[in-house]
Amino acid sequence: MTKGKATTYEERLEIVSYCIEHGNDYTGTSEKYGVSYQQIYSWVRKYNEKGAEGLVDKRGKRKAESEMTEVEKLRAENRMLEARNRRLEMENAVLKKLEELEREVALSGVRQEYLYICVQKMQEEGYAITETCDILNLNRSSYYKWTHRSKSSSELENEALLHDIGLIYAEHNGTYGYRRIADEYNATHDKQYNLKRFYRLVHIVGLLAVIRRKRPAYQRSKPEVTAENILNREFTAKTANEKWCTDVTEMKYGSEGGKAYLSAILDLKGRDIVSFAIGRHNNNQLVFETFDLAIQKYPEAHPLFHSDRGFQYTSRTFHQKLLDAGMTQSKSVQRTLRMLFCLFQLGCPRISRESSTNQKYQTNPDHHNHFSKLDITIPRPECAGSRQGQEHPC
Repeated sequence: MTKGKATTYEERLEIVSYCIEHGNDYTGTSEKYGVSYQQIYSWVRKYNEKGAEGLVDKRGKRKAESEMTEVEKLRAENRMLEARNRRLEMENAVLKKLEELEREVALSGVRQEYLYICVQKMQEEGYAITETCDILNLNRSSYYKWTHRSKSSSELENEALLHDIGLIYAEHNGTYGYRRIADEYNATHDKQYNLKRFYRLVHIVGLLAVIRRKRPAYQRSKPEVTAENILNREFTAKTANEKWCTDVTEMKYGSEGGKAYLSAILDLKGRDIVSFAIGRHNNNQLVFETFDLAIQKYPEAHPLFHSDRGFQYTSRTFHQKLLDAGMTQSKSVQRTLRMLFCLFQLGCPRISRESSTNQKYQTNPDHHNHFSKLDITIPRPECAGSRQGQEHPC
């Protein structure tokens, strides 16, 4: 097969004339002049379409602007605008990719490796390597050298270390930071790796330790209504409905740290629960509901009502409820009613039994459904007597 060769305009004109004169004998013309069959076929086709002007080699040459028609000028301008827009789009794409990669620290020690990674990512998205390297001012040879490089021993060691870091992080449910991870790894593997190394590797994969939420700084508010400590820690009573104590306690349940709040009123005569309510929020509504249940059960009771100085018990609304019920209010400075919830338990016979002789000490059976609605499992608490090795008083 005859290879193509460079020819002048006069030679091409002579070859085409010979081929046409001999009945478009492309094979014979190719053998006579030593040019390829494809070249002769192309020249003849151009000659038939445009005449002798079609044989002029215009490669690498453009018409002068004065020689162009209006249509050609518009076409040339459109091609320039399209090329410029494509270049701008590519530059924007490269900049966005760099913003993503510049924050990432590579395991290897290759200088400015994120530039090579950018070229690789752009190639995967269909952009030419030559144009990307031109925008990033990189040599293509350096990029190809990077693609064929082999990992160093330190890089392989960091990859293995990073795998162990991920295992320690997952084992402790994300509560370990880089310091505790470093301590555990060095202790278990008998290593002395620097903290900075762990910090850099943890930063690469973006592992963040779970930080306990800080408690909000609540502003102390002055109580609206205060009262004297009339009870004065005398937690005994001679008759029923002589002294009532109340408090609110917080209970945690579930694996996600759910909270429930229990508000109860205790009669100091028999350590019986007068009423109680359970809710998801420690607010006035919870305390008011507990008090209203007690008033419904004992509308004629006028006991000494003792509580701490919580915001619910110092409100004007609650104080007015006590006045309307004819009760005397007593308040302690500190929370002295923890024993209230030690004695309050749903399974305790003193609370749940039904007394046939004294119906006023029966508890409302609907209250036992509060815990099942909140999905709470409450363990049986120990009272003061059982903690000291004595028999359970209940």
